[in-house]
Amino acid sequence: MHIYRAFALFITLIVGVFIFVYSSTPFPPSPSRVFSFLSVAYHVGVFFLLSSFLLLGVKADRNLWSKEFFLVFFLSLFYAFLDELHQHFVPGRAMDLMDVGYDVVGLFSGIMLMGFLHVVQARRN
Repeated sequence: MHIYRAFALFITLIVGVFIFVYSSTPFPPSPSRVFSFLSVAYHVGVFFLLSSFLLLGVKADRNLWSKEFFLVFFLSLFYAFLDELHQHFVPGRAMDLMDVGYDVVGLFSGIMLMGFLHVVQARRN
């Protein structure tokens, strides 16, 4: 395994642990769910990082990216659902499918950016 792939998987692990730890933080109960730009930015941002580094880590060959795209998409989506399920059991937190939607925006953006960069790099070579 190349060192950059190992590093990318290490960063993926760190981001995954960060998501879990942050999701484990209890919040005081609130009377209603209020839209928060910071919450949306958090979900989009961390899943952007998670999917981007995971894709770099599992990339096996320059020509086999379609398999990796789907693998990373479904693994990241599965983790997003697990994260929300986990929050259901944390005091003051709730399972919210809108958050999964924000996660999908982030993970899809990360995958698409990595795909775009892959195409640009392939055209240069």
